Amino acid sequence: MKNAFEVLPGIQKVRDRFLDMLGERQTQLATHIVGTWDSRVGADVVRELEAAGSILHKIAGSAGSLGFSELGARARKCEEFIVATLQGEVDCPDLSDNLLLELDAFVQLISETQKRAENERPGQVTEV
Repeated sequence: MKNAFEVLPGIQKVRDRFLDMLGERQTQLATHIVGTWDSRVGADVVRELEAAGSILHKIAGSAGSLGFSELGARARKCEEFIVATLQGEVDCPDLSDNLLLELDAFVQLISETQKRAENERPGQVTEV
């Protein structure tokens, strides 16, 4: 059975670009997490959460198809939690206790994913 890199040789460039952008998105996401935590005004919290949700949506939409299914699933979970929070389905204590911890864990997962990808040779795609 052939892997994605044998069937679609250009996918490595797409994957490499995704990993490059992932570092940028990790920094942006961390900034929005801190912004959410530090915000004292409801509108600021909403703005920071919406920005974080947008970043997570982009990651969730691409990660799985590039061999990073765990990263994609966790991004989707965080995005769904943000949507539920913004729609008032989750109380603010849950936000601070659960969402921010989940987002922090996701930021760490990005680092782990990048390290694994650096050690992976293009011809040997493994599920991350």
